[in-house]
Amino acid sequence: MGMGKKKMRVANNGLPQEIIESILTRLPVKSVLRFRCVSKPWRSLLDDPVFVDRHFTNLSNHLNNLNNNKKAVFLSPHKSLNLVDFKTYQSRVIYDDPLKTKFNGINLWGSCNGLVCMTTKDNSFICLWNPSTRKRNIIPSKSFHGKPSRSVYGFCSNASVKDYEVVEISLFLKRGDSEVAVYSLRRKSWQRIQIFPYAIRTGRGGVIINGALHWKAHRSRKNGLLQSFESVIIAYDAGGESFREVPYPDHLIRSPCGLRVATLDGNLCVVSLDESTFEFWVMKEYGVRDSWTKQFIIGRHAHELEVQISCFLAPLCFIDDGETLVLDNGCNLLFFELKSQTLRRWPFTPSQNVANDWSKSTTYCYETTTYIESLVDVE
Repeated sequence: MGMGKKKMRVANNGLPQEIIESILTRLPVKSVLRFRCVSKPWRSLLDDPVFVDRHFTNLSNHLNNLNNNKKAVFLSPHKSLNLVDFKTYQSRVIYDDPLKTKFNGINLWGSCNGLVCMTTKDNSFICLWNPSTRKRNIIPSKSFHGKPSRSVYGFCSNASVKDYEVVEISLFLKRGDSEVAVYSLRRKSWQRIQIFPYAIRTGRGGVIINGALHWKAHRSRKNGLLQSFESVIIAYDAGGESFREVPYPDHLIRSPCGLRVATLDGNLCVVSLDESTFEFWVMKEYGVRDSWTKQFIIGRHAHELEVQISCFLAPLCFIDDGETLVLDNGCNLLFFELKSQTLRRWPFTPSQNVANDWSKSTTYCYETTTYIESLVDVE
């Protein structure tokens, strides 16, 4: 990667190419996109995959050190895709085209390295979308033998071969089984990997930890019936061809409590819900059952008093130097202040074009996922 020395001296006022590239890899995504218009050599440099990788690595390290510059993407009640910045508490629409395209009614399944994965409501199309570059890639859904009763998706990076994968798990109630297929962005093709010996009741995307996608599931028989009410955490490793099980905390294996799998500060997290409390358990050492640690408890009564809605809480990220935890309850964003043990609703500031519609509703957001800006190509 690089331009001729003579061209670089003209284009960059004599500065060495290494200095220019080093500076550019440390700039915000928005600035880099503007600099693509400087010249053809600069555009070629900034579009180079090697530069994109270096830029993303620098940006990720910088944001991890800041711990405050966190963002998330969510769907609004009228199904526009929105970006919220937890530093300013401001949100803006980044995808608002529900009537002009096939994405009239979408599901959001997660994000990875700046790419957002979403599908049409009927799962006929899968879309990978980079909100920063505004580029998208529409992938036809995998054709199974018959129409699935329900499908869930996961989206992850296969860093070892610089690839991205979409995992589609489809349940066939009439047949009594499930099928799994994986789409490789690098190969541009689907591959069926196994008959799926589990039942997934959740409609949420897989949770990414240690390069693997995780779901809460139940073991099932060949006829599709649940083998037991014992739930398990299943994991798919990017680039793999099968699923494995990750151990729950011992006392939650047969617990009647509601359970949800999430990620918290880079660790696998399980949220349990009984009649009075939400308990947040974190696996400090991945894959080690004994490393599960109860991180904190949120009283359910405080949750209901604050937002008047009885839903599950899922952690998104820490902000304010780790003093505040952002939570998603499926309808709103909530903020739990660890020192005072208080829960408050997001001081929502919608963009002007949706403010009137949303002011009439207590539901502000669905299907929220954390997000980091990037130059990563969707192709």
